[in-house]
Amino acid sequence: MAAEKQRKLQPVVLTGSGVLSRDIPKDTVIKRIQLRLKGSITTTFASGTPVSRADGIFNSLINSVQVVINGGRFVKNVIPHLTRMQQFFNTGIMAERGSSAGSSEVYIPTVSSGFTFGTTGQVTTVAESISIPFEFIWAKLESERALTWLDTRAVSSAEIRFVQNPFTSLQSQANTAPVVYSASTLQIDITLVEAVGVPTGTAFMDFRQTTKDLQFTAQVAQSQVEINRSNSLAGLWFYAKDGAAGSSTTATDRLASNSLVTNLSLKVNGSVDLKSTDFVNLQSENRARYGINAPYASNVSAIDGVAHMNFINNSIGDAINTKGVDSLYLFVDTNSTTYTSYTNPAILTIQTDEIAGISQ
Repeated sequence: MAAEKQRKLQPVVLTGSGVLSRDIPKDTVIKRIQLRLKGSITTTFASGTPVSRADGIFNSLINSVQVVINGGRFVKNVIPHLTRMQQFFNTGIMAERGSSAGSSEVYIPTVSSGFTFGTTGQVTTVAESISIPFEFIWAKLESERALTWLDTRAVSSAEIRFVQNPFTSLQSQANTAPVVYSASTLQIDITLVEAVGVPTGTAFMDFRQTTKDLQFTAQVAQSQVEINRSNSLAGLWFYAKDGAAGSSTTATDRLASNSLVTNLSLKVNGSVDLKSTDFVNLQSENRARYGINAPYASNVSAIDGVAHMNFINNSIGDAINTKGVDSLYLFVDTNSTTYTSYTNPAILTIQTDEIAGISQ
């Protein structure tokens, strides 16, 4: 394993709107960036029962995390929830997530949960971590993982961006409690994990990850989703949420769903199946392949709504070269209203993982 060091950048302070950014030093080779959301916020409400979203604090407050080189080379454009699940699938370890409510901020919340609403006027302290990898985490050999480190030594600009959601996004969408958020100390700590002693001029590729959302207002069959075909395809991630209207007092809307999507088929040139499966079988495959321990409790599992279509066996060379194909489409079928709801649009988030050549 190559030697590494860590460097903390200045934190970004959450404001509840807009895009926050921090320059990445242009003197380094980065293996991954560790992000830790921490701090507290006061919640005040005269009526109602505030209910938090089910997919975590980071995903509630941050719409996307982007790493951008030279203003237009998007190496990462990801959502926190799928990044958290990626770490879980890859390592078997669920990253930190904690929250507690009381009369004042605590140093470390020790209750493993999403955002906790206390009584009106109380302070909720949170901590949640995710890791943004540049090393190709699915390769077996360390030498292949290193092929996609992020080298900033010859670029004109490098930055990490955080697209914020309002503080009200901490509540589930249907929740009507009139919460006022104040006295926020919420911030994101940014830590670079850097490789040491990498020769100048070493050639790297990008481990590029981008996301898109599909919305469904009714059951569909063979809905076509174009997949980028200019690089080598390493995998696809899926995060499905139903369209239930929900309740004003319980977190029952836009929940992670294992029954929204039925069939998935990735076809090249309109006819050749690269992968044809259904969502629950893909989840079952993931559990077996990665050794995931995510049992059901009260009808809920940690991996609900999430599945990974991985084209890598052990080597980065297993990625599918799509540069010469005429078309590459994912065909999606969704379930009937017997098993899912479309009252609000149901949403399928797709993250595309690619190995891309670099043109500075």
